[in-house]
Amino acid sequence: MSTRKNILRATVSGALVAAVAIFGAPGAFGADSPQGDTWQSIAKLPDWSGSWRPDRFVSDNQGDYPIPLTPPYAKVLAELRRITRTPGGDVPSNTKWCIPIGPSQTRLSMYEYAFTPGQVVMLPETNEVRHIFTDGRGHRADHKPTFAGDSIGHWEGDTLVIETVAMQPGSEWLHGFKTGEAAADMRLVERMRLSAPNKLEIVNTYYSKIALTEPYTFTLTKTRVPTPMSEDICAQNNRDINGKGGQMFNTTPPPLR
Repeated sequence: MSTRKNILRATVSGALVAAVAIFGAPGAFGADSPQGDTWQSIAKLPDWSGSWRPDRFVSDNQGDYPIPLTPPYAKVLAELRRITRTPGGDVPSNTKWCIPIGPSQTRLSMYEYAFTPGQVVMLPETNEVRHIFTDGRGHRADHKPTFAGDSIGHWEGDTLVIETVAMQPGSEWLHGFKTGEAAADMRLVERMRLSAPNKLEIVNTYYSKIALTEPYTFTLTKTRVPTPMSEDICAQNNRDINGKGGQMFNTTPPPLR
């Protein structure tokens, strides 16, 4: 083999190694032939245009329905529920301090969805934008934990399947409930589809051996509305912070050690 061919092969191999290091090797979660990677294939996807309003928000801190939590996390939820049931009690969610919530923001806000080649962009009225990469890449090995985490997805027919990891400890996975140490292994899978022409169904499943004894699944729905989203700037006229300027309760689970 000629020296020139050896140099070319080495250059291509080096580029592939660099690409894997940056984006992560495509895993089993990604699709082999990504749908939505071209404008032509996007035209065949379901119509998610317009604004989508949550149908009903029930806090995880209300009621007594079971969540399969490990003991440290069950203790925090019990305290959150106690605060919620106390007259005048108010769970100190991130929203009080205008801090991003994370992927669970989808249950609280109106959203618009934009399809572009290789990704779905989620645009909430609170400006906490999420990028769902659908080009077949895997999770980035060098992704630093963030409130939104690192999200990849693929289409299974008319259902968008999203996997999110690398959420930071301050991200809320349930209402007012921070991820804490479970950020190290927490994984969220969302399955989104139109259950009716103007109804979007979102099945959420959380996985974590630190926070959960088994996967936890719940379903949300949104309705397409004719009203466009309004600008929602949290810091403008924010009256949620209590008079003392501090949290009533620390919702970060205690260290496991």
